[in-house]
Order: sequence, then structure tokens, then C-alpha cells
Amino acid sequence: MYLLKKINTALFVFTIFVIFSCVSEEQSFVQFDTIKNGSFVFVNQPLVLTGVVSLDIKEVQLWIDGKQMAQSIPKSGDFVINIEFIEVGYMLNLELIAYNDEGRVIAAKNYLINAILEPLLSLTNVEANQKFSINESVVITGTADPTLASVELVLSGASIGEIEIPRSTDAYNFSFNHTFDSLGDNLSLAVRAYNNYGHIVKKVSYNISVVDLQDITDEFDIAAPTSDQISRNLSLWATYYYLPRYESRDFGIPLRDLQGDSLGPMLTNREWCMAAMEGSVNITMGDNEPVTYNYAGTSSGYEVNCSAYFSHNVSRTKFRHALGPYGDGIGQYKLVPYRTIAVDKNNIAYGSVVYIPAARGTVITLPNGSNVTHDGYFFAGDTGGVIKNSHIDVFIGISTQNPFSWVTSSSSNKFDAKIINDSEIIDRLMSKHNDL
Repeated sequence: MYLLKKINTALFVFTIFVIFSCVSEEQSFVQFDTIKNGSFVFVNQPLVLTGVVSLDIKEVQLWIDGKQMAQSIPKSGDFVINIEFIEVGYMLNLELIAYNDEGRVIAAKNYLINAILEPLLSLTNVEANQKFSINESVVITGTADPTLASVELVLSGASIGEIEIPRSTDAYNFSFNHTFDSLGDNLSLAVRAYNNYGHIVKKVSYNISVVDLQDITDEFDIAAPTSDQISRNLSLWATYYYLPRYESRDFGIPLRDLQGDSLGPMLTNREWCMAAMEGSVNITMGDNEPVTYNYAGTSSGYEVNCSAYFSHNVSRTKFRHALGPYGDGIGQYKLVPYRTIAVDKNNIAYGSVVYIPAARGTVITLPNGSNVTHDGYFFAGDTGGVIKNSHIDVFIGISTQNPFSWVTSSSSNKFDAKIINDSEIIDRLMSKHNDL
């Protein structure tokens, strides 16, 4: 009887030890937080893989298909492994093996991943922090690798649409039509690329905002400059330009990109020439919201004869989708009605603020229909082929009526202007041209 009690006691102690050991083993863990089963990684690109472990783990080793590739010493439950895949491989077995301070394996985790060449994927007419106008119909374009199966456009987690990519050896140019119907800041606009198994293999995203047109125009409330805010006096003469607005024609001359491909809208000969001369155009196609197109450059082929309207040759003009709702200026600047001027950079540097006393006090009508009094300040954010020396071109938005008496389109009618050196004024006008 005594022997039986000792055996039972020993079994009890052994059972408790086993249970305790199992609990201890179950509490030990190791895992990645940057990849999961089925993940895709790109070859020839350094990777920083991070993960978490239980605090009893002192070393983590990474094994790939039975070969040790890296190790890491965890700190406060986190570990980092740097690695680079140099060959394409599918269903690779990644194994994390965790050791305690006695060198004993106490946890492990396996992942099956794929190492692939990075596919081509980009949005060609979207940039970070871009602002779109509410209720404006836009065409979002991009380029995708022909090895991909499809691309999906996603706005803040909600799918806008998905396009299948046809089998080809050439990069595929895709486009999505979308109308932003609600206001928002810091929205995520992303394009996802899928392979033939429905897995996301690449994602490109941008933070954007959707604003009202009234938010895009300025408030024109800057005080007149003091003498210490002026760095240089100028004598200038001015013309004006605007954003033409047309309905697309069933038959006509198409707007084409630099490669000669049609962008969709078609205009009459006169309308096309006006768009080429002004540098941007706003076109409505059917029941869709209007879309703005911008001067992209010149290229041979599909030339349009505009000699009946202008002596300046614009026949080789090609277009692209504009980033700003009123069109784009030089570099990354967007056109702002009654603020942007086109200049000769040899006379006025791009990014300069020009104060024109004669403009101050002029009542102007903004695109949203409201009337404001101009404060006299303009921003050098554009240029043009005929803008030379003391000639400037004033952008007046969608209006075709010039409100400024000093803009006479005559080089003999010059007016005084001043270059402003005040950083606060410069930053304010620059932000309007950068952040549209």
C-alpha cells in the first residue's frame, strides 16, 4: 500500500511537471509581423523582416528550404532579420527557429512564400498629396507589367474598379474613370496588382484630398507690400490666357499623347487649335463630368494645321491628363485662376511673387461665381513659347473676359511691377500652386 502511494505520488508529480512544461512550451512563440503565408517578395531588393517573440527566446534563426540564412538576437520581444533574395523561387519554405538561453529549441514557425521579379506598376497622372475637385470626372491612368493578371483601383479601402490585363509582351496602359463625390483629406488612392492566383503581388498608393473648387481659389486678402518687402522693380507688358471648355465631338480631331495615342476626346479644328495655344483644355464627354487636359510637349505625327488662327506654330502639340483642375504650369506647379502668370525665366525666376499695383482693387469673378477684390499679387508658375523678356501672360481661369485694364496685349503699354521677397507671402502663393 505504501509503495502504491509512492508510485501514485510520483505519477502526480510527473504529470504536474509535464503539464507545466507544456504550458511553458505553449507560451513560447516566434512569428513574423511583416510577411505571412503566401506572401510575395521581390528578388535583388534588400528586405528588412521584423517579428515578435516571447521573452524567454534569446536567439532566432531563419532557415530557407533547409539552409540557415540569418539569425537575430531579440530585444524586448522584437527581432529584425535583414535578407536579400537573389533568385526567383515559388513556395519557398521559411522556417523561424527560436532558442532559449540554454540553446534549446522552444518554438518554431513556418511560412511558404514566393520570391519574384518586381512587376512594373505605376499611376502615371497621380502624385502624392494631389487634390481632386469634388464632382469632377477624372481619368486615372497607369502602366502595368504584362505578366500581371489584373489591376484594381481602390479609394480608402473601397474598390473603384478592376481591369484584366491581356496577354502581351509589352507593358499595358490602363485607365479608370471616376468621379469623386464626397470631400475628404488624406484619402488613400491605391492600385493593386494581382497574379493569376488572385494574390496581391504589388501595391502603389498615394494620399490625396477631394476639395471644393472654392477651396482651390485664393482669398486675395494680402496687404500691399512695404518697401522692405520689395527686392526689384520691373516694367512689364501683359497678355492673358484661360482654360477653354468644350463638348467632345462625335467626329473631329482627337487629343493625342506624346506616343500618338488618342486620349478620347475629339474637337473641331478651331477648338483643337485653341486648346493647343492656351496650353490646357476642359472637355466634357457625354454625360460624364468634364476632364482637364494639358500640354505635354511636341512630337511628330498627327500634326494639325492651325495657321488660319495663329502665326505661332502649335501643329505638333500633344496632350496629357492634367494634375490640376485648371491645368498645369511649369514643373510641379498647377494653374490658379488670377494668381498664375507665365514668365520668361531669364527676367523673372519661376516661383517668384510679382506685385502689380495696377491690379490691386480690381473686382474679379472666381470660378465658383463669387466676386472678390484682387490684392495685386501674382505667382510666376508657368511659361510659354512666345513669353519673352518683359512679356508676361496672366491666367484668368475659365473666364474669357479679361478684367484687368493693364492687360492690353500690346508691348507698348507697359506697367510697373515689383518682385516680392517676403517669405510668408511667397510660401502662401507657392502652396496654392503646389498643393492642388
